[in-house]
Amino acid sequence: MKKSIFQLASIALIGGIVGRGFRYSLDVVISRGLGPDALGVFTFGLVISQFVIIFSRLGLDQAVQKFIPIYLDESPEKTTGVVVFSIGTPILLSTLISSILILNLDMLLSILGSGQRNILFIFFAGLPILAGFEVAVNATKGFKETKYAVFGDNIVRSGLALVLAYVSSFIYNDLVAVVIGYFAATTIGLFVMLFSIKSLGGFNSKPTTFEPRKLLNFSLPLVLLAAGGRLVSWADVMILGVYVSNVELGWYQAAYQTSALLLIVLHAANSIFPALASDLYESGQMQKLQQIYNTTTKWIALLSILGCMYLIVFSNDILSIFGEPTTQANNILSILAVGQMISAAVGPVGYLLVMSGNERVETANTIIVATINISLNIFFVQTHGALGAAIATGISFTIYNFIRLIQVWWLAQIKPFSLFNPASVISLVLALVTLALVVYLPLDGVFLAMVAGFLTLSVFALSNYILGFEEKDRVILESIG
Repeated sequence: MKKSIFQLASIALIGGIVGRGFRYSLDVVISRGLGPDALGVFTFGLVISQFVIIFSRLGLDQAVQKFIPIYLDESPEKTTGVVVFSIGTPILLSTLISSILILNLDMLLSILGSGQRNILFIFFAGLPILAGFEVAVNATKGFKETKYAVFGDNIVRSGLALVLAYVSSFIYNDLVAVVIGYFAATTIGLFVMLFSIKSLGGFNSKPTTFEPRKLLNFSLPLVLLAAGGRLVSWADVMILGVYVSNVELGWYQAAYQTSALLLIVLHAANSIFPALASDLYESGQMQKLQQIYNTTTKWIALLSILGCMYLIVFSNDILSIFGEPTTQANNILSILAVGQMISAAVGPVGYLLVMSGNERVETANTIIVATINISLNIFFVQTHGALGAAIATGISFTIYNFIRLIQVWWLAQIKPFSLFNPASVISLVLALVTLALVVYLPLDGVFLAMVAGFLTLSVFALSNYILGFEEKDRVILESIG
């Protein structure tokens, strides 16, 4: 079983990295081909549409992952019923919401004061496609498979969207074509996911009574949690879309997506840690759970500190792949990098809260921090523009994770950190010294940043290898092996 979990997590991890690379490249292509203002318009439309479909999904994107495994062995008919209801309902509801938004588009534009009419029209018209796609992706996971979601979402949808964006940006020079291409890629991805569900047996029987009320009783409370979580992540873009120019929003998006690369290590841990931690918690092996969490957090923190310093030192060189960065954009990246470093350095703390039976506590955390984040963004954006959004978001991330750390310590009786061993600290110092010296190499621009990243990481890895790892660092590998 452990090997199976590790294999599934590995597929998800590799696919996630590929998908993140495609999505990051999509922003680069739009900014390079059409300018930062176009990236700002695209980002604002995408964030607004993705926030709206949270309410049309009704939490059914999570329900399919819970109820498909339950009904899969019990009744193929009930399984089909869950699949049809969970995908069909959001599509129908989002069609209704889409119609209302389109009919009131002019009024919304007068309130939002941002974006092109044609762009937002396409985003609103595409809501049913987005809603159906996201639920279908999660439905395949309910069949205890990850390769279908990885292929349909991270490879087909994200890869095709990148290709079409490149053609639209550099050949047709048209943002409308970029958005149409994005939804064309999502539509193809939806058909791929539906075909995958059929091959998994999800449409092989006639749907029968499958207790839709039971599904909705589980899913509806998750809408509030999902909306709160998105407000923590997206409040900055929503508010910037109202108060600042599209160019400024575009550079903010470039800086934010670059800073989010620091979370890759955390996502790697999250692909394995939850299932492992759940088994240990349920079996009462709290000491081993504590040890695994401390070890995981230590290495994520070390790599995040190193990555944060790298982004700060080479902020201008890295952002130059989007165009000619402004001083404000460099400062935004530095501030967001610190915030993302803090988010990554606490490790999979959210999973620990949920796994230890504190789901309501985590929901309360999300709602509280979302409220704080919105308030801070409104205040700071009006006084400092996009730089204010970075400050507000960084503060919100810090509060969010500090609260969670205290709760894990208090409620789950798990200490968040243990002392770093001297070898890892020395390795970090040597890597940071290398980073400081590399800037004097007779190189320039992105190439210098690439060389610096390679040399710094190599020194960190080699130093740890020579100085030796702690015995407890082998716990994770032994647990998943």
